[in-house]
Amino acid sequence: ISALLHDKEGNLWVGTDKGGLTLLSNSKFLTYTSIDGLPGDIVYPIHESSDGSIWIGTRKGLSRFKDNHFEKFTRFNTANELTSNQIRSIDSASDGSLWIGAYTSGVLHYKDDHFQNYNVTHGLPDNKTRTLLVDSQDRVWVGTDKGLALFDGEKFEAYRPDICPAVSILHIIE
Repeated sequence: ISALLHDKEGNLWVGTDKGGLTLLSNSKFLTYTSIDGLPGDIVYPIHESSDGSIWIGTRKGLSRFKDNHFEKFTRFNTANELTSNQIRSIDSASDGSLWIGAYTSGVLHYKDDHFQNYNVTHGLPDNKTRTLLVDSQDRVWVGTDKGLALFDGEKFEAYRPDICPAVSILHIIE
């Protein structure tokens, strides 16, 4: 098991390593794989957005499950800048937009059906994003293979090594 989500309707979503996504709903198990529309069968994060969509990050792209249908976003089929297929983390901001951690290309902000990419040129300490968190004050924190960064509204500010050593940040909690 690589990820768990208990959604607003009481369903349990289980992400697996190579087995896709399993949904426990009304005492019945349903399993979804790449055959059913997931970009890949190695599932990393599962996230429910404010509109009730279930977002699934995989090793081969991002998927939104809504109205019993998968919408697939991959680097190769998305015209609006999905820059990496390895999606490691997803969280929502108060405005309903999504922040998405992409392992090889930094962070993506998904708002109004558009992806905005942030990477080392925008202040991240590294493009290998491991985790992210939108905190209760709507601040975006990002953990990378080379340290921690905080979004100031325009760019990221990396924390100095004397405050936070340049190590892989795997989890952020509030």
